Amino acid sequence: MLVTELIAAVNGGRSDVAILDVRTDSEYAGGHIKGAKHVPGERFLDNKDTGEALAEEIICGFAASGAKTIVVLCMYSQCRGPLVADTLAAHLAHSKVDAKSMEILLLEGGFHKFLNTVRGKDGDAISDANCGLIENVKARSWVRTSTRGFVCSDQHSSLEMLTAQATADVKSLLKAHQGKLCLEDLDDLCQRASPRLCLSKEELKTLFSMAPQNASGQVDWHEFVDYLYSDAINQDAKQAN
Repeated sequence: MLVTELIAAVNGGRSDVAILDVRTDSEYAGGHIKGAKHVPGERFLDNKDTGEALAEEIICGFAASGAKTIVVLCMYSQCRGPLVADTLAAHLAHSKVDAKSMEILLLEGGFHKFLNTVRGKDGDAISDANCGLIENVKARSWVRTSTRGFVCSDQHSSLEMLTAQATADVKSLLKAHQGKLCLEDLDDLCQRASPRLCLSKEELKTLFSMAPQNASGQVDWHEFVDYLYSDAINQDAKQAN
């Protein structure tokens, strides 16, 4: 589903469209779409048995409230969101709910695109205020970048460390591996490149979850970081100087 379509649905108070936000607790606490139900993606993905039971609970709960469409989103709709949407769609086929009466959609661009579409023209700051479409916005949770609009402040800070403080060493190692890395590979490379400045395993895990993964659980990390943030971070640093 396009962001513009979801904005119209929320503005129109459509009860047939349900929103499932699968970001982390901290991401959700920084602001969320009005009326969205929050269930961290890990609850679906970490355990197949409990994940299937949760999928049934979500589908039946939304169906009971009159929903015909479930819109799933994470921060960028690149990894967690698609995986949860696929899980729900697969379960819908043998759910108690008639599969023909419901559809599972992924929000294009995720909460990042939704936020920047709704609030991206408000100037250089974001306030701790609801705007009708987004609730419980926390200004400290977001930072404006030159090329990517508002981004999660925690993720921006972590990526700044990864791409700025240890840029040459880390990127040369990433290129040597063609950027195809699993989380353990990335952690090992960062430890070897710059032990003093490297991110913690939990920080890397948060960043890794943002990137699209292949069937082997690997990401094209070098391309992902370069495309998503490096240019924004470098331009922000130049402007600050």
